[in-house]
Amino acid sequence: MGTYTDFYISGYSLFSTKSDVDFSLMTIFREADKRVIHEEVEDDQQLSEYRYVTTIRSAKDRLEVMGFTLEKAKKEINYGISIKLQVLEEQISETSSSGYQLLIEEWTRERDLLKGALFEDWISAFSYIIQHNLQPYYEKSDIFDNTPPLALYILDTSSDHPFNLPTGDLRFVVRIILEACSSDEEIYQDVTELIMAGFYQADDPICEMAVHELTKDYPINEKIIILTEGSTDAHILQASLEILHPHLVEYYSFLDFGISNAAGGASSLVITIKAFIGSGIRNRVIGIFDNDTAARDAMRSLNTLKLPDNIRFFTYPDLEIAKSYPTLGPTGLMEYNINGLACSIELFLGQDVLSYDGQPQPVQWKGYNETLKQYQGEVQNKRQLQDKFHKKAELCKKNPLLLQETDWKDMRSLLRTIINAFN
Repeated sequence: MGTYTDFYISGYSLFSTKSDVDFSLMTIFREADKRVIHEEVEDDQQLSEYRYVTTIRSAKDRLEVMGFTLEKAKKEINYGISIKLQVLEEQISETSSSGYQLLIEEWTRERDLLKGALFEDWISAFSYIIQHNLQPYYEKSDIFDNTPPLALYILDTSSDHPFNLPTGDLRFVVRIILEACSSDEEIYQDVTELIMAGFYQADDPICEMAVHELTKDYPINEKIIILTEGSTDAHILQASLEILHPHLVEYYSFLDFGISNAAGGASSLVITIKAFIGSGIRNRVIGIFDNDTAARDAMRSLNTLKLPDNIRFFTYPDLEIAKSYPTLGPTGLMEYNINGLACSIELFLGQDVLSYDGQPQPVQWKGYNETLKQYQGEVQNKRQLQDKFHKKAELCKKNPLLLQETDWKDMRSLLRTIINAFN
C-alpha cells in the first residue's frame, strides 16, 4: 500500500507522492511555512495535521525568483507541444497505409486539439478542473457535457508528462496552474501521513531537508548571492526585503562584510565579481552597483568579460526624482539630472527620508572623471539619512499598516530589479 502525501492548490490535490515529498515542490515553501493543526476528537484525544502552507501570491513570487516565470513556462510548454506535434504528424503519416484507422483517428484528434489550443486555453482548462474538482481517475458521471476537451486531455493519465504538459520540471506546471487561481488562496504540502508513518519526526525541518537534497546538485535551488558596494547597502536591502517581500528573504544571501573582511566601493565590488567568475561557483550571483560615475567607471572592466549564465551585474535603476534633483557645486545650488552620476542607495530610501524641512538633501559634487567626462556626486548627511530609514523600517516592521503611510516606491522598484535579475 505505502504512505502517500499530497500537494494542494486551492484545495485541489494536484500531486500525490509515495513515502516522501517531491523535493522540487518543497522549494516553493520555507521552514517558517510549517503549520501544525490540532483537532479535538472524542475521548479527549487530539489529532494533529502537519502542513507547509503559503499563499498563491507568495508562491508565484518565489517561483519567479527561482526562474520559473510564466513567460518561461509558456516557452517551455510551447516548445514541448511543437515536438509532440512533429511526432504525431510522423505517426499519422507512417501509419496511414497500415490500416490502423482507430489509432490514426485518435492521433488526429490529439493533433488538432493541440494545434488549436492557446497557452491561455491551458490556464482556463486548469481553472475549470479545479473549480469542478475533476480528478485524473474520473468517472464518466463526474464529467459535465460542457467540459472543455482540453480539460479531459489534461486529465488523461496515459502521458509520461504530468497533466500532459511537456516539461521536465514540475515547478513550471505549478506556475501555470497558479495563474488559474486567486492570489489570496493557499497552496500546501500535507506531510501528516509521512509523520504518522515514521518517515519523519514531527519536529523535523522537512522543507529544509528536502531543499538540501536538491542543493547538493542543482544551483537553481541554492540561495542567490547578492554583492553590493558596501555593508550599508547590504543591510538596507536586506531590511527592505524583510519588510516588503518577507516571503522571499530566504531565497537570497547577502555578502557579510564583517566576516569576509571585504573592502567596500565599486572597484572592490568589481574585484569580487571577477573572483566569483574565476572560481566557477555554480550559485546564481547578482552584483549591484551604485548608479553613479564611480560605478560606471569601475564596471568598464566587466563589460569586456564573457559572463557565465549564473552571474549578473547592474547599477541601481534610474529614478524619477533624480531627473531634477538639487545639487551643490561651485556655482551654488541648482537642480540637475543625477541619474548615472550620484545615485547611491540613500536616494532609494523614500522622499519621507530624503526630505529635510520639506526639501530633499542635496547632492554635493565631488571629483571629475576624465575618462567618462562627468562629475561624481554624493548626497549629503548620509549617516543621518540611514538612521532615519532604519527608524522608519523598524516602525513598519512592528506595524505593517504604516507601509501605506510611508514612501517605499523607489525601494520597491529597486527590489523588483533584483527579483527579476534572472528573468
